[in-house]
Amino acid sequence: MKTAILVRHGDYDTKTGSLTLFGQGQMARLTPQIWKLVRGSIVVLCSPAVRTKESAEIIVAGKDIKVEHHDLLWSQSNEN
Repeated sequence: MKTAILVRHGDYDTKTGSLTLFGQGQMARLTPQIWKLVRGSIVVLCSPAVRTKESAEIIVAGKDIKVEHHDLLWSQSNEN
């Protein structure tokens, strides 16, 4: 059986689109819980938005996992 784990990005600065320090902490605190759910192979997908790329990179830090960015996961009408 395959499992999908959906994660929303951490708190971000609306001017820069980057995670705030609080948002980075949110992702760092959430990461161990995510890894407890992972079984077998994993694919990490995210939109090209800065906040989602940063969030995904925190999740895979220290792992040999590539983050795949997909334009279809983000609407160009969104800011940042």
